[in-house]
Amino acid sequence: MSSTQGSDGTDPKPTSAEQHPIAPTRRERLRPVEFLVMAAIIAVFVGLVVFGSTRQLELALVFFGVAFIVSLVVIAMLALAVKPDDAEQQDLDEQNHEHGGSTH
Repeated sequence: MSSTQGSDGTDPKPTSAEQHPIAPTRRERLRPVEFLVMAAIIAVFVGLVVFGSTRQLELALVFFGVAFIVSLVVIAMLALAVKPDDAEQQDLDEQNHEHGGSTH
């Protein structure tokens, strides 16, 4: 008997969350893109400053890459540090309740 079957050998009935998954909003789907764009803008600025001061394309590309990675990591860490507002906390609590998780 597989772990997905019920005690009588039949497949268990799907929960309401499995029947109708809640689709993320457009803002939630585009949030990672916002982080990438902010990191890219910072990296382009750093790359242009380095290229403008040294006139070495290779050095500017290295600084561009380093600035992109560092700024992306910093932005992501700052996003993790932000406390969720009431609506987000309610959504998280609902998701935990649906999946049988605890909030503590």
